[in-house]
Amino acid sequence: MFDLGFNELILIGIILIIFIGPKELPQALKAIYGFLSKIKVYATELRTGIETLVNESEINSVVKEIEKPPIQKKKKKK
Repeated sequence: MFDLGFNELILIGIILIIFIGPKELPQALKAIYGFLSKIKVYATELRTGIETLVNESEINSVVKEIEKPPIQKKKKKK
């Protein structure tokens, strides 16, 4: 998702230990994981909602196109 390598993860871990402390680190990681999980759920719901709206609008446009009366060709005058 974020395309982080091993070195970046080690650096982030060291920074977290320095700023948060080793005692509070598990709680902080749980909070971060919960936050990211909620964001993922919200993003999925948003994506499916948008896809539903797009599909409904496509269906409505197809139905309108089908319900249109056929176009009659005009006869040429001689």
